[in-house]
Amino acid sequence: MARPLDIKKRNEITERAVKVLVDRGVHGTTMSDLARALDIKRPTLYWYFPDLGALFDAIFDFHNQRFNEAVLPELAGIEDPVAALDLFLERVLQNCDAYRDEIVLMFQLWAVGRSDAPEDVLARGREFLNPFRELLLQLIRSAQEQKQIRAMDPEGLADLVLSLVHGALFQKVVRHADLSAMRDVVRQLVWSQLGGDKNDESSQ
Repeated sequence: MARPLDIKKRNEITERAVKVLVDRGVHGTTMSDLARALDIKRPTLYWYFPDLGALFDAIFDFHNQRFNEAVLPELAGIEDPVAALDLFLERVLQNCDAYRDEIVLMFQLWAVGRSDAPEDVLARGREFLNPFRELLLQLIRSAQEQKQIRAMDPEGLADLVLSLVHGALFQKVVRHADLSAMRDVVRQLVWSQLGGDKNDESSQ
């Protein structure tokens, strides 16, 4: 029987491997190079990561877990639905700033190590997004029941928020964009229009 993976050890190697690959680049680093840089034996590295695809999976999981653990509890503790939506966008932008090189590395590893299984990668992405989407839906529906925000399709609003987030992530990573002005426009044109009964009465 094969011995089980030491998850803690795997995460430690993953975190160190990210730093090495960001510095050296994916295409210029072999698994042997990586093992030497990490000061571990090559069989040990292959035990945890048989190929670059497995390393992509580990970095993807590590990055998402870190974001989930930081953001989900914070969102769940906010009662004001509009503030929660704004915070979600803010935390994504901060995450892109803090871990841009890591996100670019994941794109590289996806291209090199997971190019033969794009649907698997997309399925992993859905696993990451689903908890956020469900939390947004719960937040929106509860806010509508309490008339804190306007009545509208919860699914459509949740998808709009996620679309804003994905677009912001793309702009941050690809353009190194300063999105402070975009964030202000979202606050003026989107969040400000979500108010409940008071806004409805004032518009009549």
